[in-house]
Amino acid sequence: GARAGASASALAEAALGSVRGAATAAAAAILLSCSPAGGALASEAPVQAPLLIDGAKVFRNAQAGALLESRLEQLRDASGHRVVVITRTGRDPLTGAQILAVDEPEVRDALREMGAEDVLVVVSTAEGNILQFRAGDGVATLLPDAFFAEEANRFGNLIFVREEGVAEATRQAVTAIATCLEKPGGCVVVPGVTGTLWGFSAAAAAVAGVIAGAATSYGRASGEGAAKGLLYASPLWIFALGGVSLFPVLARGGTMQGAADVALFVAVLALFARARDPGGAVAGDARNTDDDEW
Repeated sequence: GARAGASASALAEAALGSVRGAATAAAAAILLSCSPAGGALASEAPVQAPLLIDGAKVFRNAQAGALLESRLEQLRDASGHRVVVITRTGRDPLTGAQILAVDEPEVRDALREMGAEDVLVVVSTAEGNILQFRAGDGVATLLPDAFFAEEANRFGNLIFVREEGVAEATRQAVTAIATCLEKPGGCVVVPGVTGTLWGFSAAAAAVAGVIAGAATSYGRASGEGAAKGLLYASPLWIFALGGVSLFPVLARGGTMQGAADVALFVAVLALFARARDPGGAVAGDARNTDDDEW
């Protein structure tokens, strides 16, 4: 009887110990999950590195910076391409000496963490051209080196930065990269037609019109006909109109600008096609054989 009582007492103590241990473990789990550190451990969500590091305080409007970073996060989540933007003054705050981009800790870290599908954009506000790029090997098939060279020349030059500001230059450059990374096949050239490019294309269209119009007038005056004169000069005006004027604009999506260039070409052609011939008469006038006057 004594042994049975002792055995029952031991079993009861063991059961009570198990209950106490389970209760203690449950309480610890509840406390751990309620604490900030415990929540982080429970979720095990990886911490994403920021895609915009505005060291130079370029985006004085916090909303503009947040919108740009949100755009880059959408690109990363949708396509897997990670575009990291780092702004820097490029000067030592104490001595004012120039600091190379590769000597910046943030830039070194970004270069070390770069993957094949990533793009690094470094904005140095103290440089003559504020934009520098580094792209992974997987990006080269979508965005060739010529694309980044055009980006730097268009958005990073001093004139554009002076007129639009560093923040806007950065926004437009990064937005163009994101748009082209989302586009099937990428981009060979930077989309969008600037005022400078359109002015250049319009000038080329006008030159093509002058050549074609003069050739038409000369052909009519020489008696060979306007069509032959236009055909003889076709290598010149076709190259000026198609290769120099229209192609750069249409390749960047400037359909309206291209249509305007064609209209300008036709107008100039019509104007010069009625120019006076070397003898002083309007092309197409008949010679007066009675008094030898045009």
